[in-house]
Amino acid sequence: MQKRLLVISYYWLPDEGTGSYRISKFVKYLLRKGWKITLLTASMDSENRYELPDGLELIRIGKQKASAGSKKVNPSIFYAKDQNWKARLKVWLRLNVIIPDAKILWYPSALKAAKKLITEGNSFDVLLSTSPPPSTAIIAKAVAKKFNLPWVADFRDPWTEIYYYEDFPQGWLAKRLNKRMEESVLRKAKAVISVNSGFFPEHETWLKHQHIISNGFDAEDFLPSEGEGPGKLGVHGNEDKFTVAYLGSFKMNQLAAGFLDFLQLIPVKSQAKLRFNFIGNVDVLVQEQILAIKPSGLEINFKGLIPHKEAVATMQQSDLLLLLIGKAHRSKLVFSTKLFEYLMSGKPTLAFGHLGGAADQVIQSSKGGYLSAHKESEGALEYLAQCLKLWESGRAMSPADADALKAYDFESLSERLEQILKDVAG
Repeated sequence: MQKRLLVISYYWLPDEGTGSYRISKFVKYLLRKGWKITLLTASMDSENRYELPDGLELIRIGKQKASAGSKKVNPSIFYAKDQNWKARLKVWLRLNVIIPDAKILWYPSALKAAKKLITEGNSFDVLLSTSPPPSTAIIAKAVAKKFNLPWVADFRDPWTEIYYYEDFPQGWLAKRLNKRMEESVLRKAKAVISVNSGFFPEHETWLKHQHIISNGFDAEDFLPSEGEGPGKLGVHGNEDKFTVAYLGSFKMNQLAAGFLDFLQLIPVKSQAKLRFNFIGNVDVLVQEQILAIKPSGLEINFKGLIPHKEAVATMQQSDLLLLLIGKAHRSKLVFSTKLFEYLMSGKPTLAFGHLGGAADQVIQSSKGGYLSAHKESEGALEYLAQCLKLWESGRAMSPADADALKAYDFESLSERLEQILKDVAG
């Protein structure tokens, strides 16, 4: 008998940010396994760019997100410099009044839509929510309780342990309330999924229904489209300059001192041979700081958002891929979906992050690149020099070990999710 799944996800396609990537891959492979899925989202599609696959019903209630081509992103309210009293008040309100997150305003309309959907005769075997924002889990808890639906809560990032609370702690009352919300969600959900262990350290003694399903890659994203030829991973990307590419969001908390030193210390004789392309949502403050220290002979471009298919092609056409992981200690636990796509592209990865952290472990086990500590630059400069020397001789660094990456294929990750959903649904 065909299983029916209700999904609550604030983000969805055609928004191709990190918030929609993981859940869109799960939905893709669950549909192939015969599930019928209804998905409730805040992401809109005013230009009708998203083609609805068979078996998926989409209910959009929200606002349109940033579109491809946007080059500048306003700075985070947390990290904006020279804040006036109004800006400081916004930060205080966000931390201490708007709990658990700024998307909680979506709660009434999302809950109303879910109730309408079910009371009109739609029945579901199981409910799946994905966060951040944690508001989606709050909505899912209310729906699960009202309609007695078995519920699985997926977490791409921690909740009360997320990185920005490390730099900007909540007041004691807001912190207590936020933690109570978190605990309530974890206790009410029939199963909890997180990208890594350590997301909920205060609850580990009793959280026996937690499962770990990491982020990953979709191998089909790296197959050539019809008419494009056989395609080859790890092809030599650019002949005029050695191209280093960063793809994805780039926020102030990711801007490491070691990376800024790295840019400034690139030898003058190498600068003219290099091109740095930053593609995606790059905080305007990040752009300003990079351009402020940029050596005059080094080419640096900020290209804005591009479609995911084009982003994958860009990875394969570049010579070195740059990864910058948040500086907060809590960011050590998080797997970036971008990391797995980088490694799958066949190109080497140069990362700035936590030694011994989740990303470092994957890079080392797959032999797919080099990770430098946030405050260091010497090793990164040496790795760049190795890659550049090979490029000048017409060769490239060896790609990541394909066998080491198999465990992170979303097709197999979705099989694990399906089993959890079936176990919960009964």
